[in-house]
Amino acid sequence: MTVMDIGNSIVATSTISARNQAAGTTVNGTGVDCHGASYALCVVNCGDLLLGASLALTLQESPDNVTFTTAKKLGTTDNAVFASIASSNRTAIARINVNNVERYLRVRGVVSVAGSAKYSVTIITVPDATGAATDPEFSV
Repeated sequence: MTVMDIGNSIVATSTISARNQAAGTTVNGTGVDCHGASYALCVVNCGDLLLGASLALTLQESPDNVTFTTAKKLGTTDNAVFASIASSNRTAIARINVNNVERYLRVRGVVSVAGSAKYSVTIITVPDATGAATDPEFSV
């Protein structure tokens, strides 16, 4: 197994900054270039959901970081709904094999029609240290 120095290898990108989003608000995160990565981790930190709000998060992909479409679950035509959060102070994490999606990823967040939500999204890309898309052993 290959040992990787994660401090000099992984890239964490804040794609949706933490702030309150009003009811009915859709936020498209910044696209993250996954070229050279074997997988990505999407981390959502959701703070206060007020007045019955909920937060729906969808993974989107793009070949050019301009035109994004909803990513599909591997081997299906089903949309890759990342998470639906209905209670405050939650963290959701998804691991994505980037060999099965377009080069750029982003998360789209939609706040339900009531209340407001405070949340942020970070995408962490992890390079393929072996060239074979295997899971490396990490060192810090």
